[in-house]
Amino acid sequence: MTQESLATAIGRSPEAISNVERGDSLPTLETLVAIAETLETSPGSLLPSSRSAPKRSPAAVRLEKEIAAVLHQLDERALRIARHQIEALLQS
Repeated sequence: MTQESLATAIGRSPEAISNVERGDSLPTLETLVAIAETLETSPGSLLPSSRSAPKRSPAAVRLEKEIAAVLHQLDERALRIARHQIEALLQS
């Protein structure tokens, strides 16, 4: 389902859906329930689990977004190299 079709289905703008998906804004409870109903899932399944993801500081979240933007510019070969470098960081 595209952001546009989801937005239409729940009566929100595509920009609002995009902002929620990117983590730039939080949905209201009403929006969260509408998204869950449209996607035929529970609202809880759309929320991050505190056990699965560590709490990130705003600076860490910003850095992750910056890194993701850089990664989107890489070709497949460079992405493989970046993945190996990141895996090496995780092992150190």
